[in-house]
Amino acid sequence: MFYRDGSGALALCYVACGRLIGYVEPHINSWDCLGALAVIQAAGGTTNDFLSDDGLWKGNRVLAGSADIYPILDSLFVAGS
Repeated sequence: MFYRDGSGALALCYVACGRLIGYVEPHINSWDCLGALAVIQAAGGTTNDFLSDDGLWKGNRVLAGSADIYPILDSLFVAGS
């Protein structure tokens, strides 16, 4: 189900605590997500390499989910690109 609450950081924290099974966004800025990505990783979740391709300054795509869900999200994102 598509879910949007207007806050990427909050939705990513929902992934970290299990309220959402995953998160995909084609482009987000670093200041909107880096803290939440750290929370997901600390909680044992999986995220893409957001900082690649100068993501800190230019932003990047973001994928996040549990270790079981992440590969599925990654394959869907590639197929939908």
